[in-house]
Amino acid sequence: MINKKNIWIFPLLLMFICFFSIRDFNSRFNRSINGDAKGYYAYLPAIFIYQDSSYSFIDAMETKYYPIDGSHYKNFKNRQINGKYVNKCFPGLALFYMPFFFISALFAWLLQIPIDGYSLPFQSGIGIAHMFYLFWGLYILSIFFLKINYSKIKIWIVLTIFIFGSNIWYYIIYDHSVSHVFNFFLACVFIWATQKWIESKNKKWIGFIGAILALFIISRPTNALMILFLPFIFTICNENILDFFKQNFKLKYLIKYSPIVLILIIPPLLWKWQSDLWFVYSYNNEGFNFLSPNWINFLFSYKKGWFLWSPLVFIIFTTSLFFLLKKSLKIGILFLTPFIIITYVLSSWWCWTYGSGMGQRTMIDFYPFIIVAFLSIIKYNSFKINIITLIAIPLIGLNLLQCYQIQKSIYKGGETSSTEYWKHFLEWKTIAPSVKIKANWKLLDMKEQKGIQKTDNLNHFSKAIESDTLNVIKKIVVYLEIGAKHGDSNINLVVSDTKGEFYKSYNFGDYIYEQPRKMSICFDITNSKNKSLKTYIWNSDTDSESVIKKMTVRYYTY
Repeated sequence: MINKKNIWIFPLLLMFICFFSIRDFNSRFNRSINGDAKGYYAYLPAIFIYQDSSYSFIDAMETKYYPIDGSHYKNFKNRQINGKYVNKCFPGLALFYMPFFFISALFAWLLQIPIDGYSLPFQSGIGIAHMFYLFWGLYILSIFFLKINYSKIKIWIVLTIFIFGSNIWYYIIYDHSVSHVFNFFLACVFIWATQKWIESKNKKWIGFIGAILALFIISRPTNALMILFLPFIFTICNENILDFFKQNFKLKYLIKYSPIVLILIIPPLLWKWQSDLWFVYSYNNEGFNFLSPNWINFLFSYKKGWFLWSPLVFIIFTTSLFFLLKKSLKIGILFLTPFIIITYVLSSWWCWTYGSGMGQRTMIDFYPFIIVAFLSIIKYNSFKINIITLIAIPLIGLNLLQCYQIQKSIYKGGETSSTEYWKHFLEWKTIAPSVKIKANWKLLDMKEQKGIQKTDNLNHFSKAIESDTLNVIKKIVVYLEIGAKHGDSNINLVVSDTKGEFYKSYNFGDYIYEQPRKMSICFDITNSKNKSLKTYIWNSDTDSESVIKKMTVRYYTY
C-alpha cells in the first residue's frame, strides 16, 4: 500500500522505468562506457583482464563494440616527457565502477559471454552503477535530513524536484560518460558524515571525512573545494564550527588517521605503472586560466549556461540565498562564498563548456548543498510545499523536454546560440543535418542516383554512386531524401573504396523519420590513394528498411 511514508517509491520507479526503456545497452551508438567514461573505466580491464599498462586492447574493443566510422572513439592517453603514455583521467571512478565490473564479469562467465570488459554485461553494469549510486546518495541525504528533524514528505518532494528538474536527469538517463553522479553521491556522504561527527563527537569521523575528501581528489581534483561547505553544514546543524573544533579536534587525530588518506597515492602508483614516472600532469596542455574566467557564460549563456539550462535550479538557488541572508547574514555568506569560488575556478578551465551535453554538468557535484539550503528555508519559513510543487511542475516539464532535445540533437549541447535556442524552443523533431558550402570550395563534379532505392532483409545496400579524379577531391557532400524508422541505428550513409582501405560512414539514427526528409552530409577526404570512391546506403546487414527517394553527390576541392 502506497502512503506518505513510502511515497518516494513513485519517483524512483519512474526513473527506473525510463532508464531501461530509453537505453539500448547493446547498441554501438549508445554504450554506457563511452566518452570520458572510457578513460575512467579503462583502468579496470587494463589491470584485471589484460594486465596491459599501454591499453593496447582499446583498438580491438573499438572495432568490436563501437561505430566503425570512429565517431565514438575517445583518445584518453596523453604522451609524457619520456615518450610513454598515461591515462589522462583520474582513477577514482574506477573504484566506484569496480563492484559492478566484477559482478558483470560473473554474469558474463555464467552466460558464456566474452569477459573482455566491454561486452553487454559490462556495458549494462556500468549504466546500472549510475542508478545505484544516485539512489544511495539520495537515501543517505534523506537520513541526514531526518536526523535534524525535517519532514519526510518535504524531503522527498524536494529530492524529486531536483532529480527531474535539473540536468541530473540527462546524465542518469541519456549520458553515462561523465563522473558527476558519483561525485553527487560523495557529496551526500560528506554531508551525512559531517552531521554524524557533530552528533557523536567521535574522532573516528575525522578519518572517515578525510577518506571522503581523498576520494574527491582522486576522482575529480577540483572537488576538494567541497571542504569550503563545512562551515555551512555545521551552521545548518546548529553548531558553531570554531567552538566545535576547539573542543573536539586535536592535531594528533590527523596523525592517527593519516593512513586513511593513503588513497591519495593511487594516482602516482598508476602513473608509475603506465609511464615509469611517479608524478605527471596527465592533462598535458589542458589547464586553467584564472586571469580570464568565463564566469558569466558559465552561469547564463545559451551555449552552456548552468542557470539558463536548469532554470528550476536557478529559482531554488536564488530563493534559498535570499531567505538565508534574510535569516542570518552569516549563514547566507557561508552558503554563497563556496559557490562563488567554485564557479570561478570551474569557469577558468580552458574548455569552460566541458564539452557537449546538458548544461553545466560540473555543478551536479554540488547540488546536495543547494538541496540542504532549500530544505532549510522550507523548514524555517512558512512555505507551502504544494505551492512549491505547482511552481516546479512546468519547469520540470521544460527540463525533461530539453534533455530530450539535446539527446536528439534538436539542440546542440555546448554549441547552441540564442537564435537556435528560441527557434527550436519546445520543438520535438530532430533537425535534419545540413551542410553549408564555403566560398573557397570549388565544385569538381556532381552525380545523381536515379529512381527510388530501398534497403531491407534482401537488399542491404542501395545502388552506389562512384567518383572519379579522387586525387584532387577534398570534400564529398551528399544530398539525399531518405526515410526509415526513427532512431534506427542500422541505417548508414557510407563512402568507401572497393578494397576496404578507405571507409567513412554516417549513422542517421535520430535524424531519420519514416516520412522521407531532405538532408545533406559532408565527408572530409584525406590520406586516400584510391582512384575512385563509392557512396551508398547500408542497413548494417540487417532487415532494417529504408527508402531513398533521391541521392546526389557533389565533389569539391579548394
